[in-house]
Amino acid sequence: ALPPSMIPVIAETLEKARQTAEKERLENDQAVAFPGWDAVEAERRQAAPALKLVIRDAEGTVIRRLDAPTEKGFHRVAWNLRHPYYGSIETPPDWQGVEPSGLPALPGEYSAELVLVEDGVRRQLSGPVAFSVTRMYEPALAGAPLEEVDAFWKAYAALARQVSGAQYALADAVEDIEAMQRMLAASPEAPGALDGRPHALRQDVYGVYLALTGDKSRAEVGEYDVHRVDDWLAHAYRGVAESSYGPTPSHRRSLDYAADAFAPLRERLNAIIGEELPALRERLLEAGAPWGQGQRIPAR
Repeated sequence: ALPPSMIPVIAETLEKARQTAEKERLENDQAVAFPGWDAVEAERRQAAPALKLVIRDAEGTVIRRLDAPTEKGFHRVAWNLRHPYYGSIETPPDWQGVEPSGLPALPGEYSAELVLVEDGVRRQLSGPVAFSVTRMYEPALAGAPLEEVDAFWKAYAALARQVSGAQYALADAVEDIEAMQRMLAASPEAPGALDGRPHALRQDVYGVYLALTGDKSRAEVGEYDVHRVDDWLAHAYRGVAESSYGPTPSHRRSLDYAADAFAPLRERLNAIIGEELPALRERLLEAGAPWGQGQRIPAR
């Protein structure tokens, strides 16, 4: 925690500053003038100032940036001793409403500083304040060195980040294809001339889904399926995410299997969302189809 003497005066938004000034004038029986439309528009566009507690490791690398309250008074901000969540920003909270969390930080030396971000400009307000993270107890059984554990966590997080992004990109691709099928249906293009391409892309996307997460029809009735990328990642996570003992050879193999299986899926998905979907959007524009999300604005 930062000492109370280091807590800054919180920055106000343009709107709040204007309202404070107007309140003071009213209390003094003074007239309040309209600030002008430019000032009102500037207030509407402004993002609220953000106060951040920035955690760095001994090498100065940023580990976390935590939101701090901007209201007046004394506040406490706690770091849960974890790195940022490695998955997609679209990942929802769990069934208990808990936000997704990253993997644990290693014992060591860290620092905290208070930073204000206002109108896109960063300003350091206080710190850095040094502190130590120590183990609460020594494990009863000998495990892998913490450096190896940390390296495995980082390798897992790097792959899980890619897989999480792929899962949401696949969902977006399905929505894009369905939208383009509606655009095609509303176009003056003769049936059959373009209909095959979105259909083929849809099947390709579902093929990537299958290799990534498994057969959804089988899963609905609890039928056994072969291991997929998600299964291998889940095994690696359950074995070591909440423990400093691992990784075992089995966990390492699961992570390797997941990486090997995911590599061609990533390449195929990148081709779909980076090349084939944009090409189909362009072809639909040329065919006179209605505009859809992700397309450029037609010249005519």
